[in-house]
Amino acid sequence: MDLGYLQNLLLSTLAWQTSLSLVVFWATALAGFLALKRITARSRKERKRLPPGPNGVPILGYIPFIRKPFHIVFKELSEEYGPIFRLRLGSKDVVVLNDLTSVREGLANPDVLYRPDDFIFRYLGVRGILTMNGEPWQVNRRYCFHVLRNLGFAKKPMEEHIQEEVQCFTDLLSSSKGQPITVGKTLAASVANNISALVFGQRYDLNDPKGRSIEDLLTGFLRHSSFLSVVDFLPAIRTLTAYIPRTKTSITSYIFKEFIQLVRNEVKEREGNMELYMERDFIDGYLRKMEENKGAKSHYSLRYLEGTAVNLYGASTNTVRSTILWNLYISANDPAGQQRKLQHEIDSVVGSQRAPRWEDRHQMPFTMASIFETLRWRTMAPISIHRAAGRDTVIGGYDVPAGTLVVPNLWSIHNDPEHWCNPSEYNPTRFLNEDGTKVEDKPQAFVPFSLGRRACPGESLALMEIFLYLTTILQKFSVLPEEGRTVSLDVQHVLISAPNDMQRLRFIAR
Repeated sequence: MDLGYLQNLLLSTLAWQTSLSLVVFWATALAGFLALKRITARSRKERKRLPPGPNGVPILGYIPFIRKPFHIVFKELSEEYGPIFRLRLGSKDVVVLNDLTSVREGLANPDVLYRPDDFIFRYLGVRGILTMNGEPWQVNRRYCFHVLRNLGFAKKPMEEHIQEEVQCFTDLLSSSKGQPITVGKTLAASVANNISALVFGQRYDLNDPKGRSIEDLLTGFLRHSSFLSVVDFLPAIRTLTAYIPRTKTSITSYIFKEFIQLVRNEVKEREGNMELYMERDFIDGYLRKMEENKGAKSHYSLRYLEGTAVNLYGASTNTVRSTILWNLYISANDPAGQQRKLQHEIDSVVGSQRAPRWEDRHQMPFTMASIFETLRWRTMAPISIHRAAGRDTVIGGYDVPAGTLVVPNLWSIHNDPEHWCNPSEYNPTRFLNEDGTKVEDKPQAFVPFSLGRRACPGESLALMEIFLYLTTILQKFSVLPEEGRTVSLDVQHVLISAPNDMQRLRFIAR
């Protein structure tokens, strides 16, 4: 046999064995590294006192097991794991707060003031006070309160505007002559006009193209918003569906772009002519602030102006509209009881010769209690807009790592039997004293507008609108279901708890 051949064979064998040894070595090293990493992670996890919670599946986390609205699933999980629990939703680690103690502590925690960087509204191009963080948020939030106060926010000038708007709306109801009609879209346009007065300094006729455009955008957002709560936890799906026509993400993206363009067009009309405007509305005041604070470090910008204007419309209009609708449907469902009590109070305090006023509320405890009970019983925002832990923090004795989403379940608080007797029942008297002559101080567990520095800034305006619409409508009309039908009080679960607004009502002149 050729010695050269044997030599080459031996060298090849040695080389192969060396390569195999290297592969085994690196494979062993990699396995050891991964094992060490797993042990270290487990050790860190054991050192941290993380909240308990259910397991999920890869990529989707616990999402496949959610077959009901989030707030109901979260309350059910809290009964197994306690009021604070942790779970994986898509690519996000989430800590859910389900009772008053944890929500109050969590929302008062300065480390939980942040909105996530990939928050759905920011992703869709809306950069208003709802999505801002840090100093830009503080500056814009402070100025929003300042400007709105100067414009008569929740004061008499705004009240007069709402009264005029309600009068226009009741004129439309009169034109129905007692025939069954749906009022959801018309009511949305009417309520939106109250925000238009703040933002643009004017109202739009309910048949005006611009007013109709705002109405269509708002109702479109409400119709498609339920999907947002899911895709916010799945950024990859969100990005993909944003480019597919007719998906809810792409439709919602279009709605926001149209809203922003609406504000942008109004701003363009005013730029360069600021001397003609005397801070008559939110846009005027903000543009003047931009002019006074020019510079690279300014926290006033056109993008923030556009986003905040959109936030004012979205947060205010659909919530107020849905609360008014709930009260109308509740009254139509019980005309001999609930509706008669409301009308008796209206007739006694206001009469029929003048319009209801916001100050009348002090003499109308049952009406105010009914509004409060509606806000509890049908919590408009069951899951308060989620926050993100800006740094490692602690809530309820549990460690919450930086980047974790923190979700307050307000619906769970409003349905907690520790705070509310028979919480599933609609009962306005729970807000009254024993003889029904006075509204008691609002319970701590009544949190329809959330808590803390991120709480809704429009609470006073919203309550004024709901009160004036409800009392004026019931002063002028008896509200009844379509003949031969009953009213459904089931919830249409979208981003807020809305009634089925396709149900027709009859408005019979009194």
